[in-house]
Amino acid sequence: MGFFSYNTCDTSESIPAPASSRYAAPRLVYLPTVEGIGAVSGFYDGYGRIDDTDVHTWLAIANTGIDSRALGIILDCGTNYHRETDTFWVCDFAFDEAERNLIINGLTQFASHVQFFPGYDSPIDHFGDANMNQLKAKGIIEDFDFATQLKHPLKLSFDPNCDFDRHGASTPCRYQGFFYD
Repeated sequence: MGFFSYNTCDTSESIPAPASSRYAAPRLVYLPTVEGIGAVSGFYDGYGRIDDTDVHTWLAIANTGIDSRALGIILDCGTNYHRETDTFWVCDFAFDEAERNLIINGLTQFASHVQFFPGYDSPIDHFGDANMNQLKAKGIIEDFDFATQLKHPLKLSFDPNCDFDRHGASTPCRYQGFFYD
């Protein structure tokens, strides 16, 4: 299992996971207040949670009004996009029907259609049995990054007085919040 790791939006400092060598003195992490969601502060666990708040669920609610961690992860990490048909192609990591419906309802706020595929090297009937890896290599499918599309991107800070409106989204940490040494 990997970490969801970030740098702060205001100082670009890595937010260390508790098991890392840089976690000697835990620091509070803050998320901004947005419509309908109060301020969040607490200790980051390295897996997408600040105390009891899941940052990906927060991201989904803040931007779509939908309570779904899976949708929030897609909004944070991006997905596959077919420009010709305005369709997101989402790898189906064993989502149940209810979760698929939440993802569809959230993503259709950004594109006309959402389709699921079983795995990156599994044939996709819609494309004549080519797989997602082949489609991406040929440029038929492209990566889609939601960062510029989100009204409320994920912004994390160590500063309780951070003016979040002055900063862009937190970026992924190249050390994964752990591999510093």
